Amino acid sequence: MADKKESTELKEEILEINRISRTVKGGRRLRFRVLLAMGDFNGRIGIGMAKGREVSEAIKKATVKARRHLITVSLTPEKSLAQPISINSGSAQIILRPIKGGSDSIKAGSVIRTILHLAGIKAVSAKILGSNNKVNNARVLIEALAKLKSEESKN
Repeated sequence: MADKKESTELKEEILEINRISRTVKGGRRLRFRVLLAMGDFNGRIGIGMAKGREVSEAIKKATVKARRHLITVSLTPEKSLAQPISINSGSAQIILRPIKGGSDSIKAGSVIRTILHLAGIKAVSAKILGSNNKVNNARVLIEALAKLKSEESKN
């Protein structure tokens, strides 16, 4: 019963759908890869990536993975981050800064804006450096938000 309630409050957004292929003896086998973000607009966010023969199959798998990997981010009363954070993983680097003064805008590009919106973060500025890959940028953002959560729990 609690699972039904949880699934209704979470909203999912497809960030990317790619057609991928592998070459086998008989030719090429096509599959689809889906990158999906899921959040509740109140500090909970997760991403999932999955492959399937059909797009709908890949979306279902990605939804399950995103729900399984939900993290909780503590927000300020202004729906912003408590402190700025910079993190890099591989070639992707993201700098997140809270916006002061009651601005309700997300200044970010690509998948970062969508993920921050689903998390319920409203007053933040983000800069993506290095990689333009949506998958890498989404992973680094989730890693940064998780690191922010762990730093706050230490204090």
